[in-house]
Amino acid sequence: MSRLKKALNNGTTFAFVSGLVFFLKSLNIVEYFKKVSVCWFKKSDKRGRILRYRRAIDVFIFLKWSFVFLLWLFGLSSMVLSIIVAYFIFMNLFTYFYYHVWQPPFNNAREDVKRRFVSLFQAIAYSIFSYAYLYALPLKERFSWTSKGDLNIDAILYSVNNSFIADYSFVAPKDSFASLISSSQIVAMFIFLTIILSNSLPGDGGGEDS
Repeated sequence: MSRLKKALNNGTTFAFVSGLVFFLKSLNIVEYFKKVSVCWFKKSDKRGRILRYRRAIDVFIFLKWSFVFLLWLFGLSSMVLSIIVAYFIFMNLFTYFYYHVWQPPFNNAREDVKRRFVSLFQAIAYSIFSYAYLYALPLKERFSWTSKGDLNIDAILYSVNNSFIADYSFVAPKDSFASLISSSQIVAMFIFLTIILSNSLPGDGGGEDS
């Protein structure tokens, strides 16, 4: 109730957005990885808990990278798998918005700043890689591929170029849905590079990495 009252003090619009952010945070799997790590090591001192907390995040990062990599490696695609990948892409972005903009812990210890900086670029790379998977397999028929080279390489190159609003003439969306997905990648990268990156550079506030 106190959370709601505090949010309402800043207006109904802020209260709605605050509630939405809180709801999305509750849907973020990485938060449950963190809770499990805390429950398992209740007797650890503060330094030990932080170390295990970070390891839990690293395990989650490894698992979500492995998931998309294995899907691509074995050529697996379906509506359900596409939704799961889209979920990871969205939560990858949401986590950085939440911990770098909405509620940053402002820990500027030298090693923490370095870790956040590296983790940010890992998150950007994950977004690019996951979009490339969507282009190469689930959405392959919705794009025109005019290059005579490897389609997977073209998907990665298109994903990289599209992220930075650069033209890659060998790949182009055929319909409005493909254009919508491509546009969503540009929006995601815009958020990373303008809002989140500005709060993650050494010397700034910073946030949590996952």
